Amino acid sequence: MSELKKKIIDHWTAIPIGTQTTGFSASHEAFTREYFEEHSRFRYTRYAPWLSSVAGFDSRPGQHILEVGCGMGTDLLEYATNGAVVIGLDLTPRHLELARRRFQLFGQNGTFINGDAEQLSFRDNSFDFVFSNGVLHHTPDTQRAVDEIHRVLKPGREALILLYHRHSLHYYLRIILESGSKRFVRHLLNGKKLSDFSYAKVLSASTDGELNPLTKVYSRQQGLALMHKFNDVRTEVYHLNRGDFLLSRFVPSSLLRRLSRTLGWYLVLRGTKGAMV
Repeated sequence: MSELKKKIIDHWTAIPIGTQTTGFSASHEAFTREYFEEHSRFRYTRYAPWLSSVAGFDSRPGQHILEVGCGMGTDLLEYATNGAVVIGLDLTPRHLELARRRFQLFGQNGTFINGDAEQLSFRDNSFDFVFSNGVLHHTPDTQRAVDEIHRVLKPGREALILLYHRHSLHYYLRIILESGSKRFVRHLLNGKKLSDFSYAKVLSASTDGELNPLTKVYSRQQGLALMHKFNDVRTEVYHLNRGDFLLSRFVPSSLLRRLSRTLGWYLVLRGTKGAMV
C-alpha cells in the first residue's frame, strides 16, 4: 500500500466521514442508535435534502448493491432498509467497524469488506447497482476506480457516482477565495516560499479536515471523461446551502434551489453498462 493511502486511512480513522460535517452537532453519545438517527436526520433534511431522491433509496428492493466507500454505512442502511441486498466496501477499517455497528443497532443485514476502490475484489458483472457518494475524489487514481465500478456492474445496470464539483460557488468562494486567501497570507507571514504554496493542499484541508491528505474536484466535462466506458451518461449538479456565498441568506429558497443545479457542490454522474457482445 502506498504511503498516501496509509495517510488516507489514518485521516479517516481519526475523523470518520460524516462526523465532522459543518452544522452537525450531536446531542447523543457517539455511535449509539440515537446518535445514528440524529446523524441521518441531519444528513437528509438539513445538509442534503436532495440526496434521498437522487440516490433512490426506496427504488431498488431485492437488488444486489455495492457501495464503494461506504463510510459509516449511512446511505447503505437506507438501501438495506428498503429491501436491497447490500455490500459496503471501504479502505478504512474504522469506517467498517462503525457501519457494522450501525446495521446491528437497526437490525439490518449487510456485508462489509475492507478493500481498495482501485482494485475491487469482485468478479465481473456481479452487481445490479453500484453507488459511491463523495469518496472517489479522495483516491489517487479516480479513473481506475470508476473503471472498476464498470467492471463489476452487470450489463444493462446503472452506476451512480457523486464527486465534488469544480465549478461550484462553494469551491470558488469558500475554498479558493476565502480559505485560500487566509492560508496564502499565513504562508507568506511564516516566511515560506511563494512557489511552495499549493491550492491543492488548500482544497484538501478546507473540505474534510486540516490533515486530509487528498481531495480533488471535477467539472462536468471531466466527469464525463471518467465515465467514458459507460453508456447513456448523465450529469447533474446539486447542493448549494445558505452560507456558501455572501448574502445567501437573502436569496429566496426557490432561487437557491435553481442555482444549485448549476453551481452546487456535488457533481452527480449516472451511467449504464452496455450489454455484453
